[in-house]
Amino acid sequence: MESTRGFLTPVTRGMLNDVVLQLTNTKIILRSEEKVLERLGVPSTERRFLATAVAGLAHASSFAYKYPIYARIKPAAYHAG
Repeated sequence: MESTRGFLTPVTRGMLNDVVLQLTNTKIILRSEEKVLERLGVPSTERRFLATAVAGLAHASSFAYKYPIYARIKPAAYHAG
């Protein structure tokens, strides 16, 4: 890390993301590319399924759950663009 005017700035783009991933207690992951799912720690057996899942299906993992669960999420807002 470099110090710039008293602030520490990440040298590489991924450093902050690693810290955030380590500190999150609960992860809710929506449909994404397989390489993104791998980085988020989704097991390989579930990556292929989640990469092609229908919109609104979420993979939730937490220290409180023994196994990850899947939940269907209804959109609260829509994007028109």
